[in-house]
Amino acid sequence: MVDGKRQLELGWALLRTAGRQGFATEIGRAGLDYAFGVLGHNEVVSFTEVHNRTSPAVMERLGMTFVKIIYERGVIEGCDGIHAAAPFALYRLRRDDAAPPPAAEARKTVGLLHRLSAGCTKSGIRLIASTISASRFRG
Repeated sequence: MVDGKRQLELGWALLRTAGRQGFATEIGRAGLDYAFGVLGHNEVVSFTEVHNRTSPAVMERLGMTFVKIIYERGVIEGCDGIHAAAPFALYRLRRDDAAPPPAAEARKTVGLLHRLSAGCTKSGIRLIASTISASRFRG
């Protein structure tokens, strides 16, 4: 829930050793294509703990824009444990603002979705991703 409204969330999680290789951006593009093209949603949100430096960069590469800070259960940098009101950076992309992928990118996206659904590994590193699921709502 964001502002009392159910939102479709796009998320990803990668092992540190899989970072900085473009996997998160590729997963994000596939998730957005699925959310807008297959599920027919008009808006997708994504959020991350404010101390995460890499996910906001991915969100911005995907065309998402920062909306505001929200507070949810999570980790606060420099503090032990899970906190009831940890700050998260909320990003949003509306279908009308999403740039259509080039044809080559669209083909890669379809391939990625097939690999993810088959539980593929790339270079021996299992990609852990929650691209988009109609039942994955926060709240």
